[in-house]
Amino acid sequence: MGQKLHHSKRYGRRRKSAAKPIIGWVAAALVLVPASYFGARYLGSRKNNVSTTTPSASQTTVTAAPVTTPAPTVQATALRGVTLSYAALRDTAALKTTCKAAADAGSNCAVVELKAKTGALYYISETEVGNTVAAQTDDALTLAALTDAFAVMQDAGITPVVRLFAFEDAVAPRKLAGAKIATTGHAEWTWYDGDPKNGGKPWLNPYSDAAQTYIVSLAEELYTAGAGALLLDGVYFPTQTAQAQLAVGDNAALSKAQVLQQFVTRVHNLREDAPLLLCGSANAFLGNNTAGFDGNPKDFGCTAIVPDLRLSSLGKRLTVGDKKFTPAAETLGDITAAVVAALKTPDGPTVLPLIDANDAAKAAAGDAYIVDLAD
Repeated sequence: MGQKLHHSKRYGRRRKSAAKPIIGWVAAALVLVPASYFGARYLGSRKNNVSTTTPSASQTTVTAAPVTTPAPTVQATALRGVTLSYAALRDTAALKTTCKAAADAGSNCAVVELKAKTGALYYISETEVGNTVAAQTDDALTLAALTDAFAVMQDAGITPVVRLFAFEDAVAPRKLAGAKIATTGHAEWTWYDGDPKNGGKPWLNPYSDAAQTYIVSLAEELYTAGAGALLLDGVYFPTQTAQAQLAVGDNAALSKAQVLQQFVTRVHNLREDAPLLLCGSANAFLGNNTAGFDGNPKDFGCTAIVPDLRLSSLGKRLTVGDKKFTPAAETLGDITAAVVAALKTPDGPTVLPLIDANDAAKAAAGDAYIVDLAD
């Protein structure tokens, strides 16, 4: 039985945010972790209370992004890094200390999430479409501040890798004409993946050129600001699509997998010399559960695939070939080794697992990995 459907006039308006107020940043906090990881880490909560005020004509004037030197080319096979909160980019002196600690411990990149799964942006986009959507949080970084922070990271030998969630986005569908998933037979109605009263949300439609262009525009802007690589997430459809009108526009004849691959290609073409990483569940890349992708995402054409091997993301069981695992802290090393071995092929994308700060998992990951130091 399908989910309830709701007319956009009733549910398309902004509802009060349930996000908790920000509890403050512990600026320049350095947290000691095992010697095999660098110890700088920022603490604090994120605000997801997105501004949905329609921008005025003066606000929609696009300011040219600061001119920067493109980030040096880095090979995906050599990426070894950690995650950083966008708040860690605010304090230049603290960021320099953090980057030096990371580099001294063997890291050469840091992943900073700038577009969240909610649709919120943690920086203020100066693109025309970014001004239209106005998804920035109240504490978002300015583009100039972000550009300066990227330069600090590059000077320290740390490649800035920007994480962007693509189509799982509950903000842009309300603001961007033609970008949302609509209800079958009612193009003006907004489709939700469940009852909004129970947390149901709208999505960007991967078939929509407007939806794709929004993400591509952000990616291009961030490359210009100094990002050395991009990590795409949320490159999938909702797993439950009853009464959702998906196949629209010039892409209507394509399969879901073809549409997603088309999008990945558009992003990759922005800067072909820069690694393009694609994050997904271990089960998706292993072919155990490709719902939402309509195929195995490892075939979408990215430079590297990033299977999420954090304990919180693995579920209760994981099957890798003929091996069955019960995920736990003490089995993360074995799981990481098995997944990397199963996914690595001579001509395929680099396997760059996202792992917890776990010594066994890091050792099993090999030469390429991302350690999640987020709270």
